[in-house]
Amino acid sequence: AGYEIALPNEKAADFWRALVEAGVKPCGLGARDTLRLEAGMNLYGQEMDETISPLAANMGWTIAWEPADRDFIGREALEAQREHGTEKLVGLVMTEKGVLRNELPVRFTDAQGNQ
Repeated sequence: AGYEIALPNEKAADFWRALVEAGVKPCGLGARDTLRLEAGMNLYGQEMDETISPLAANMGWTIAWEPADRDFIGREALEAQREHGTEKLVGLVMTEKGVLRNELPVRFTDAQGNQ
């Protein structure tokens, strides 16, 4: 399990000491990113930014399409993507143990062994 904790700066050091004394093991951002990616949660600036459509990022559920006459910047472009389709960001399932990191090459082999 993971938790995100927000507290006032002046309480952070005491809270950290209490966690360590209770046996909590610290981890880095790599662990957070692994858990986030396994859960399919995008991070702005990593998997998505202003160049990635919410539809391509599988975030279409965040768009308030109704009422139909509701206007917002980019609505026409998003409607066109919804109608005609768009590239999609997808998750990968690894067959061997390892850690994927940003900018690593992805190789695909089809059922016939072609790359």
